[in-house]
Amino acid sequence: YVARFIARTQQKYTHRGGVRPFGISTLLGGFNTDGKPELYQTDPAGTYYAWKATAIGKNSKSVVDFLEKKYTEDMDQDATLRLALKGLLEVTEASGKNIEVVIVQKSGLKWMKEEELDPLLKELDDTAEKIAKLKEQA
Repeated sequence: YVARFIARTQQKYTHRGGVRPFGISTLLGGFNTDGKPELYQTDPAGTYYAWKATAIGKNSKSVVDFLEKKYTEDMDQDATLRLALKGLLEVTEASGKNIEVVIVQKSGLKWMKEEELDPLLKELDDTAEKIAKLKEQA
Protein backbone atom coordinates (compact mmCIF):
# COMPACT_ATOMS: atom_id res chain seq x y z
CA TYR A 1 0.00 0.00 0.00
CA VAL A 2 2.87 2.39 0.72
CA ALA A 3 4.31 1.98 -2.79
CA ARG A 4 0.89 2.61 -4.32
CA PHE A 5 0.38 5.73 -2.17
CA ILE A 6 3.78 7.18 -3.09
CA ALA A 7 3.28 6.39 -6.78
CA ARG A 8 -0.17 8.03 -6.79
CA THR A 9 1.22 11.10 -5.03
CA GLN A 10 4.01 11.39 -7.60
CA GLN A 11 1.50 10.97 -10.43
CA LYS A 12 -0.88 13.62 -9.03
CA TYR A 13 1.86 16.21 -9.06
CA THR A 14 2.61 15.58 -12.74
CA HIS A 15 -0.93 16.77 -13.64
CA ARG A 16 -1.16 19.99 -11.63
CA GLY A 17 -0.28 23.22 -13.33
CA GLY A 18 2.41 25.26 -11.63
CA VAL A 19 3.56 22.36 -9.46
CA ARG A 20 6.97 20.90 -10.06
CA PRO A 21 6.71 17.11 -10.53
CA PHE A 22 8.84 14.66 -8.64
CA GLY A 23 12.02 13.78 -10.49
CA ILE A 24 13.05 10.66 -8.59
CA SER A 25 12.52 6.96 -8.54
CA THR A 26 12.26 5.28 -5.17
CA LEU A 27 13.02 1.80 -3.88
CA LEU A 28 10.90 0.64 -0.95
CA GLY A 29 11.71 -2.56 0.92
CA GLY A 30 9.83 -4.22 3.73
CA PHE A 31 7.67 -7.15 4.72
CA ASN A 32 4.07 -7.89 3.80
CA THR A 33 1.37 -9.07 6.23
CA ASP A 34 2.48 -12.68 5.69
CA GLY A 35 6.01 -11.78 6.80
CA LYS A 36 7.50 -12.20 3.32
CA PRO A 37 10.02 -9.64 2.04
CA GLU A 38 8.91 -7.31 -0.76
CA LEU A 39 10.69 -4.71 -2.88
CA TYR A 40 8.91 -2.00 -4.87
CA GLN A 41 10.08 0.72 -7.21
CA THR A 42 8.12 3.90 -7.90
CA ASP A 43 8.87 6.34 -10.69
CA PRO A 44 7.96 10.00 -11.34
CA ALA A 45 5.14 9.03 -13.70
CA GLY A 46 3.32 7.38 -10.81
CA THR A 47 3.83 3.74 -11.74
CA TYR A 48 5.13 1.17 -9.30
CA TYR A 49 6.64 -2.26 -9.81
CA ALA A 50 7.35 -5.22 -7.55
CA TRP A 51 10.84 -6.75 -7.86
CA LYS A 52 12.84 -9.60 -6.39
CA ALA A 53 16.03 -7.56 -6.90
CA THR A 54 16.68 -4.30 -8.75
CA ALA A 55 18.67 -1.08 -8.81
CA ILE A 56 17.98 2.54 -9.74
CA GLY A 57 20.21 5.45 -10.58
CA LYS A 58 23.35 6.00 -12.62
CA ASN A 59 24.66 2.77 -14.21
CA SER A 60 21.71 0.82 -12.81
CA LYS A 61 21.36 -1.16 -16.07
CA SER A 62 24.69 -2.92 -15.40
CA VAL A 63 23.67 -3.75 -11.85
CA VAL A 64 20.21 -4.98 -12.89
CA ASP A 65 21.74 -7.20 -15.60
CA PHE A 66 24.13 -8.65 -13.01
CA LEU A 67 21.29 -9.28 -10.53
CA GLU A 68 19.12 -10.93 -13.21
CA LYS A 69 21.92 -13.41 -13.95
CA LYS A 70 22.91 -14.20 -10.38
CA TYR A 71 19.79 -13.88 -8.17
CA THR A 72 18.08 -17.06 -6.94
CA GLU A 73 15.00 -17.42 -4.74
CA ASP A 74 16.65 -19.53 -2.02
CA MET A 75 19.38 -17.07 -0.97
CA ASP A 76 19.95 -16.40 2.73
CA GLN A 77 20.75 -12.94 4.14
CA ASP A 78 24.54 -13.33 3.81
CA ALA A 79 24.33 -14.54 0.20
CA THR A 80 21.90 -11.74 -0.67
CA LEU A 81 24.19 -9.12 0.89
CA ARG A 82 27.17 -10.48 -1.03
CA LEU A 83 25.20 -10.47 -4.28
CA ALA A 84 24.09 -6.86 -3.77
CA LEU A 85 27.64 -5.76 -3.00
CA LYS A 86 29.06 -7.63 -6.02
CA GLY A 87 26.47 -5.86 -8.17
CA LEU A 88 27.52 -2.48 -6.80
CA LEU A 89 31.18 -3.34 -7.34
CA GLU A 90 30.39 -3.68 -11.04
CA VAL A 91 29.88 0.10 -11.20
CA THR A 92 31.69 1.67 -8.24
CA GLU A 93 34.97 1.60 -6.36
CA ALA A 94 35.26 -0.87 -3.48
CA SER A 95 35.20 1.31 -0.38
CA GLY A 96 32.99 1.74 2.65
CA LYS A 97 33.17 5.47 1.90
CA ASN A 98 31.38 4.95 -1.46
CA ILE A 99 28.78 2.41 -0.38
CA GLU A 100 26.14 2.50 2.37
CA VAL A 101 24.27 -0.65 3.28
CA VAL A 102 21.06 -0.98 5.25
CA ILE A 103 19.58 -4.42 5.83
CA VAL A 104 15.79 -4.52 6.14
CA GLN A 105 14.86 -7.15 8.73
CA LYS A 106 11.59 -8.02 10.41
CA SER A 107 13.06 -6.66 13.64
CA GLY A 108 13.94 -3.33 12.00
CA LEU A 109 16.70 -1.70 9.97
CA LYS A 110 20.36 -2.58 10.45
CA TRP A 111 22.88 -0.07 9.11
CA MET A 112 26.25 -1.63 8.37
CA LYS A 113 29.22 0.31 9.70
CA GLU A 114 32.19 1.11 7.49
CA GLU A 115 34.34 -1.18 9.67
CA GLU A 116 31.99 -4.12 8.91
CA LEU A 117 31.71 -3.28 5.23
CA ASP A 118 35.36 -2.70 4.24
CA PRO A 119 36.62 -6.28 4.87
CA LEU A 120 33.65 -7.71 2.98
CA LEU A 121 34.20 -5.34 0.04
CA LYS A 122 37.90 -6.24 -0.10
CA GLU A 123 36.99 -9.94 -0.15
CA LEU A 124 34.46 -9.47 -2.97
CA ASP A 125 36.43 -7.00 -5.11
CA ASP A 126 37.91 -8.78 -8.12
CA THR A 127 38.98 -5.66 -10.04
CA ALA A 128 42.66 -6.62 -9.91
CA GLU A 129 41.85 -10.06 -11.37
CA LYS A 130 39.85 -8.48 -14.21
CA ILE A 131 42.70 -6.10 -15.05
CA ALA A 132 45.20 -8.98 -15.05
CA LYS A 133 43.00 -10.97 -17.46
CA LEU A 134 42.68 -7.98 -19.79
CA LYS A 135 46.48 -7.54 -19.80
CA GLU A 136 46.93 -11.24 -20.64
CA GLN A 137 44.52 -10.95 -23.56
CA ALA A 138 46.24 -7.84 -24.94
